[in-house]
Amino acid sequence: GWGYSKDFPRPDSRPFSARWKDLEASAEPEEIVTHKSVPTQILDKNEETPPALGDEDSTSRFIKELEALGGKAVRSSETDLPDQILSLLKNRESNSIVAWDEKHLPEGLIQSLKSSSITVNSSPNPAIKVGLTGAASATAETGSILLPGGPGRSLTASLLPELHIAVLKEKDIKNTLTETLHAQDIYEASALALVTGPSRTADIEMALTIGVHGPKEIIVFILPG
Repeated sequence: GWGYSKDFPRPDSRPFSARWKDLEASAEPEEIVTHKSVPTQILDKNEETPPALGDEDSTSRFIKELEALGGKAVRSSETDLPDQILSLLKNRESNSIVAWDEKHLPEGLIQSLKSSSITVNSSPNPAIKVGLTGAASATAETGSILLPGGPGRSLTASLLPELHIAVLKEKDIKNTLTETLHAQDIYEASALALVTGPSRTADIEMALTIGVHGPKEIIVFILPG
C-alpha cells in the first residue's frame, strides 16, 4: 500500500509538533536556539541596509533598469495620462483593453478611455492584446513592479495580453526589494506578482524568446506624487 513501497517514505504516526516537544525535552538547553535567545545586536547587524544609488535617485535607477530589460518607462501626469494611453492604443490599432477597476487606477482614467470609444473589460479575454493595471510599489535596483491581486485587480490583466501598461506613483518606487515588500497594499492582497520586464524564456535550446509566458512589452507610466 501507499507508504510501504520504495518510492514513498512511510507516513509518520505522530505529528511534527509532538516530535518537536520530545526533542526539546531530551536536548540540552544550549542545543535549542530560539529567536528569543538571539542577541538584539546580532539581529540589528543582519538587517538589510539599502545600497547607495550614488548620484542617481530611485526613479532614474528604476527607469534605467527597466529599459535595460526591454521595458519602457514614461514620465507622465494624471492630466496627460489618458491622452498618452489613447495615443498608444491608436498606434496599436486596439480599441479594447482588460483593466483593473477604476478605483484602483488614477481618478477619471477609465471614464476618459470609455468616452473615447475604448471598450474596457474586467474579465480575461485572450483576444484582447492590451492590459492596464496599477502598481503597489516598484524596486529601483531591479526595475521591477509589484502588483497585488484581489477583487477589482485581476493579475491576468498583466499576464495574458501582449502589452502590459502599468501606472505607478513615483513615491512608491523604493531602492530595494525589501522596501518594496513593505507596501501597504500587499497585506490585503490575495496574490502578488513581481514583474521584471517583458516575459522571457530560454528553456528551449537556450534561445531567448520574448512573450512566451506573458506580455511581449511592458510600459510603465510614472506619475508624480
